[in-house]
Amino acid sequence: MTFELIVLDAAEEELAEAEARYELQRPGLGAVFLSAVSAAIDRLLAFPLSGGAVPGILEDLGARAVHVSKFPYSVIVVQEGSVLWIVAFAHQRRRPGYWRDRLEGHS
Repeated sequence: MTFELIVLDAAEEELAEAEARYELQRPGLGAVFLSAVSAAIDRLLAFPLSGGAVPGILEDLGARAVHVSKFPYSVIVVQEGSVLWIVAFAHQRRRPGYWRDRLEGHS
């Protein structure tokens, strides 16, 4: 099955901000981060049920968290048929669950 990938605007903004923070820490680290995120998304497209269920989210919403290798980030995704919605690029320790209100349009 081929999936359509849609990234919410708020998630795109998070990704850009995280990339910029890593780039400020060390030139080139932002690109490494984006590459790791891209690999996580590729895994997700190949295996949409990869990652773990998100605690505290109703199972019927199907929110999953796919870890970004070597970085403390997860790609938070919801599957609706053949569409994968990326609702957040969430830091694993900062403001847990802040993105949950984004699920309202995807239930």
